Amino acid sequence: MLKPASSNFDWCYCGSKSKSFPNDSHVFTLGSLAQHHFISAWGEYYISILEMKTLFMRFIKANFPARVYLVLGFLNLILYMSKMKIAILDDYQDVISKLKCFEILKEQNVKILHQHEQDPAKLALRISDCEILVLTRERTNITEELLIRMPELRLISQTGKISNHIDLNLCTQYNVSVAEGMGSPMAPAELTWALMMNTVRRIPQAIEGMKNGKWQINIGTSIYGKTLGIWGYGKIGQRIAQYANVFGANVLVWGSESSRRQASEDGFQQAESKDYFFRNSDIITLHLRLNDQTFGIVKVADLQKMKDHSALINTARSELIEKDGLLNVLKSGKQIFVGVDVYENEPIYDRNHELLNINNVICTPHLGYVEENTYELYFSKAFENIVNYMNGNPTNIANPETLYKKDTRS
Repeated sequence: MLKPASSNFDWCYCGSKSKSFPNDSHVFTLGSLAQHHFISAWGEYYISILEMKTLFMRFIKANFPARVYLVLGFLNLILYMSKMKIAILDDYQDVISKLKCFEILKEQNVKILHQHEQDPAKLALRISDCEILVLTRERTNITEELLIRMPELRLISQTGKISNHIDLNLCTQYNVSVAEGMGSPMAPAELTWALMMNTVRRIPQAIEGMKNGKWQINIGTSIYGKTLGIWGYGKIGQRIAQYANVFGANVLVWGSESSRRQASEDGFQQAESKDYFFRNSDIITLHLRLNDQTFGIVKVADLQKMKDHSALINTARSELIEKDGLLNVLKSGKQIFVGVDVYENEPIYDRNHELLNINNVICTPHLGYVEENTYELYFSKAFENIVNYMNGNPTNIANPETLYKKDTRS
């Protein structure tokens, strides 16, 4: 009688795997589930209309309190089913529903996926009826393979700013509105500095040595007096420059002409060339946005110019460095220390991943923006955009033409 979702009633969760209801207690249980838990996670099993009719005829013979509870449960179910279906992707830590801002969606029909699904076809099977999609930053790419399998999708609500994981023109072609959130440089800048400190002082290696019964197995260096090279002088790069100033480091900036000019106005040195930047920095940290112009912009030849025992920090995007470039440089015997928070393919569950097994490399699992206050900021704005959209007052829509375009999808 119970079966996987496969019809227009996919969202009608029966709330029980029992195949028969021989007494009133079962009726009461079903009513209770209907009233309080009916589709809390787009449940696993569903029931057809014919089966609902059969159950109703069986339950009508139940005692009066059980019948009342059942009716209330099904009325609540109907109300719940009338709401738009919302899916939140890639909640790795199972924390989104625990955020204070989740109260904004408290009465909505929400499904949260905790495991990342790389295959668009497999992902679509789990959210094919979704009307609103919430993206956790750039963890899932919105491709045509996915959009073509989601005929009900109306809105993508982005946490933070839109980046290259969303093809806005493609979304417009499929008449899917994209609501943009807001970003903050605070958490990524702090993570960058923490990773930098750990990399140059070699703290994780020392901690691991102590856990293995060893004492002072290495010696790191300080940041004071070093030349800190910052490639990309945007909001995050500017904060890193200020941190460096406090720590007594010399700042050297490379990037676009406008960013170098801004750095000079702020009192920091601009590099005369990329070659000078790589040859004269003791620590290099990357803070560029990934786009067609910056993809693979850091070459193997650039990294080979770095000083021996200097450090490279990348909390921006792995693809800023040409494919396999970092590994090739490390394998060549080049003596540099590396701190990375971003990878070509995420998430990484393989303990044998090459970067994890190189002693002078420190890896963190893309924690740049993963911080409680930042999550509250990102998701509150994403959820507000959803509520505004449902109330007929869409906000922060990056492709507003979709709001007035007739939907021709079947």
